[in-house]
Amino acid sequence: MRIYSVADLHGRKEYLSRLHERARSSAPDVIVIAGDIIGNADPASLLVPLDALNMPVIAVRGNADPRDLEKIAGSYQNIWLLEGNRVNLKGISFVGIGGAVVWPFRSKIAWRERMATENLLHLVTADSVVVAHPPPRGAHDLVLGFFHSGSQGVAEIIDRCQPMLCLCGHIHERPGFSRMGKTTVVNASMGKRGAGALIDIGESGRVDVTMLS
Repeated sequence: MRIYSVADLHGRKEYLSRLHERARSSAPDVIVIAGDIIGNADPASLLVPLDALNMPVIAVRGNADPRDLEKIAGSYQNIWLLEGNRVNLKGISFVGIGGAVVWPFRSKIAWRERMATENLLHLVTADSVVVAHPPPRGAHDLVLGFFHSGSQGVAEIIDRCQPMLCLCGHIHERPGFSRMGKTTVVNASMGKRGAGALIDIGESGRVDVTMLS
């Protein structure tokens, strides 16, 4: 399977244009958006062009997205919002939760990590793809070069379940990928110059990541 993952579009037309260009050229099986899709923009201005790609789009809400995004996205044929649930696509299970950590950042939909973690654990297996807006604490989550601002709850899910892949965003200045145990963690934040990440999952479960610009 080929996944094209991005995060932190914040309703910006230039980011959407970049997404369209890379999606067309890379021909992914699915597009995964790890939150902060719309921001303060008109939802239709982002969701209509995404739906028109005629590719499956799996997403979670970010802390800057509207509360009713799940309801809005439900009217589109090719868009699925993960909110503490699971979607299966071509034999791979995508499990996700939106929002951001409660502290130290204010958030429209900051979730209670303990409750969210417990609710998600039973859905995650070794061959799952976990989609979360914040990165796990300790991976691609440094702010100002020294402050770890990732989610302890996401880190706990990875530690306990060891899914093959975790897709995230939220920390704009730390796009990239690394390993946490058996899990490949990808911060696909677009930022000013990035274009997300292309992830290829082989039949053996091998995960190969290419960061795009």
